[in-house]
Amino acid sequence: MSERNDLAIVARDAGIGQSRGEALQEIYSPFMGEVRELLALAGSIAVTDETDVVNMRLAHETRLALKRVRVDVEKRRKSLKEESLREGKAIDGMANVIKYLIVPVEEHLQGQEDFVRIAEEKRMKILDDKRRAELTAYGMDCEHMALGNMADSSYAAILDAAKIAHYSRIREAEEQIAREAAEEQARAEAAAKAKAEEAARIEAERQARAEADAKREAETKELRERMLQENARRNAEAKAMREKMEAEKAKREAEFAAICEANAKRNAEAERERQAAMTAKATCPRCGCVFDAAKTV
Repeated sequence: MSERNDLAIVARDAGIGQSRGEALQEIYSPFMGEVRELLALAGSIAVTDETDVVNMRLAHETRLALKRVRVDVEKRRKSLKEESLREGKAIDGMANVIKYLIVPVEEHLQGQEDFVRIAEEKRMKILDDKRRAELTAYGMDCEHMALGNMADSSYAAILDAAKIAHYSRIREAEEQIAREAAEEQARAEAAAKAKAEEAARIEAERQARAEADAKREAETKELRERMLQENARRNAEAKAMREKMEAEKAKREAEFAAICEANAKRNAEAERERQAAMTAKATCPRCGCVFDAAKTV
């Protein structure tokens, strides 16, 4: 009974009718019973070691049995769902047929019922568009105005105010243009005067710069001549100093060459004497003593 209770709770929570819920329970109850038995069997299976082939085989068969029940339940679910979808389509289609017959007639009758109101709305819409175009032409923002149902006297007052504001803006614009033209003329005259003054100032500065440049050029010429004379004097002194240093260097090099030549000569004589002394000495091949070879018979 616990399986039926679980299925009954699902049907109740889904909000379907009692008869439909009982029919679904009849379909799924056998699956629930079989699943309960297989789950109980699966809970008792425990493989203890590698040689426990009985429980391994039982686990394999129980798993396949559970898989078969799961696949059968899924197939049944899809079948029932398809039936429900087809039934839902049929329900929607039948209702649409009836609504298709009713809605056009209902709309026609509504139009006949509201004939006066619709005609008045059309008239007010035409009047609203006409008045809105008039006010917009005079520059008035009438977006939030209900002009279609406004009294003629009220609209006339608004239109007159829009015209007055429009022509006032035109006069103000013309006056602004005249003021700007006068200001522009004054700015042009001031600019011309400033330009002439600037030209005079630039010319005066140019003349002053020319005089200063001429004075600087004369001073530079005089300074250049003095520098040339000073450079000539320094160059002469440097040349004399360089010649003196070169002469002293040549003298030192000659003395150093003479010393080197004397040293070389002494070294050569010493080497000849050493060679002569070594030639006069001999070593005994038996005892190793050194003796004068020239005196030995």
